[in-house]
Amino acid sequence: MSKTDTQAGEPTVNDQRELLSWVFHLTNINKINYKQMKILVLAECLRINTTSAAICSSNVIASLLKAGHSIECIYDYHTSDTFPWLSGDIRFYPIKEISSEPSALKKRFPFVFQKFDLFHFLTTGYSYNNSQKILAWKKEIGKQLIENNFDFILVLGAGTSFLPHFAMSQLKTNIKWIANYHDPYPVHLYPDPYRSRSNKIVEKIQYRNSNRVMKKAFKVSFPSLRLMEWMIQFHPVLKGKSFVLPHPNGELKNLPVLQEDNNINLPKDKFNILHAGTLLEPRNPKVLLNAYLKFIESDSERKEKSTLHIVGYMSKHKYITQLKEFGNNLNVINTRISYFCSKKILSQADVLIILEADAKDSPFMPGKIVDYIVADKLIMALTPSMSETTRLLKSNYPYITENKDEENVLDILNQLWDKWKNGEALHLNRPDLLEYISAENCNKILLKEFEK
Repeated sequence: MSKTDTQAGEPTVNDQRELLSWVFHLTNINKINYKQMKILVLAECLRINTTSAAICSSNVIASLLKAGHSIECIYDYHTSDTFPWLSGDIRFYPIKEISSEPSALKKRFPFVFQKFDLFHFLTTGYSYNNSQKILAWKKEIGKQLIENNFDFILVLGAGTSFLPHFAMSQLKTNIKWIANYHDPYPVHLYPDPYRSRSNKIVEKIQYRNSNRVMKKAFKVSFPSLRLMEWMIQFHPVLKGKSFVLPHPNGELKNLPVLQEDNNINLPKDKFNILHAGTLLEPRNPKVLLNAYLKFIESDSERKEKSTLHIVGYMSKHKYITQLKEFGNNLNVINTRISYFCSKKILSQADVLIILEADAKDSPFMPGKIVDYIVADKLIMALTPSMSETTRLLKSNYPYITENKDEENVLDILNQLWDKWKNGEALHLNRPDLLEYISAENCNKILLKEFEK
C-alpha cells in the first residue's frame, strides 16, 4: 500500500511527532527541579513477564529512578533477584519466602488444618498463608526502617491481596507513606460485572482492614480519577487525602525476552487490528467478533488484507480459538507473551483495541493504555461512557463506543479501514496524554502532594 506522498524537504508526520516529543521533553526538564529523596518502595510483584501489576510497579519505580531518587525496594513473588530493566540508585530485598508445601503434620491431619484455615480467614480476613506473608513484610520493612532514613515510603500492591498495605498499617513509624490502590478492595466493592461476593462477616473485616490502611497512610493514590471517585463513596476517610497518580511510562530498557518472541510478528502490508492483554470474563469480545465478521464479509479486499489479532490469556473466552468462519482473518495467541514482545507488536499494529466490560461504570485505568499511547497508534475503545478510558480519550474521540453497540463497532472499523486504504497516518497524536503518563509528571505529582 502506498503512503501519502510528501514534497522534497517537507517535514513528514514522523518528523513533526519527533520534534513535538523533543520540545515537550526539554521544556519539562527545565520546569521541574527535583528534590532528591531516599525512598522505600514496597512492590508486591516485579515478575514483569507474568503480571500487569509487575509492569505498572516497574514503570513507577523506573520513573522515580529517572528523577535521581535513591530507592530501597522490598518485593515478593520473586523468581529472580535481578531486574535489569530497573537500573540506577536502587537495591532489592525479597521478603522471606513462605512455603506453599503442606507440612508433615498438615498431611497427616488435613481436616484439622482446613478447619483452622477457615477459622483464621473468618476472623482476620486473610488466609493463614497471607498472614504469614504479612509478618514477613513487617519484618523486612522494620529492618529497613532501622538501617535507613527514608523521606517517604511508597506501597505498591498486586492483584487482590494488598499484603504490603496491611503490613504497613500494623507498623508504627513517623515516616510518611503513600498507599497506592491499583484496583478496588475488597472484591465486593468492584463495580458490576466484576463484583464478587463472599461471606458477609469476611467482607466487613476486609473492609475494616482496608479502611485502617487508608486512615494510617499519609496519602492514598489511585491510577485513575474514576477509581478515586468510586472508592471515596465507600471510604469517606479518603476525602482530602487521596490523589491521582496515573500509571506512568518509565521507558523501561533491557527487558527480558523469551525464545518464542522471535516467532510472534504481525504481517506486513495488512490492516492489523490488535487487542493485547488478558481477556477477563467480563471483557466479552463477542460484539467485536460479530462486527469484524460482518466487516470482512462485506468486501473481498477487506477479507484479503485485514487481520484481527487477539493476543493474551483468555480466562473464559477460549471458544475464540475454535472459530472457523474467520479463517486466516483471526489470529489468536491464547497465552501471555513477554512485555518486550508486547511492545514490539504494538508498534507493528495499525489499530489498538481497548476492550472493557459492557457495564455502567469502569473506573480502571488499563495498564496497557500507557503502552498504547506510547506506541502512538489509533485506539479503538469499546468502553462505557463512565470509564477512565473515556475520560482520557474524551467523549468526542471518534473511535470510541460501548461494548454492546455492534453497529457502532462496525462503523468504526469501516472508518479506520478507509483511512488505512487511503494511506492516511493512523497516529493517536495526543501529546497531552504523553505528558500525562510521563515519568516527569509522575514525579511532579508526588512532589506536589508532599508540598501540600
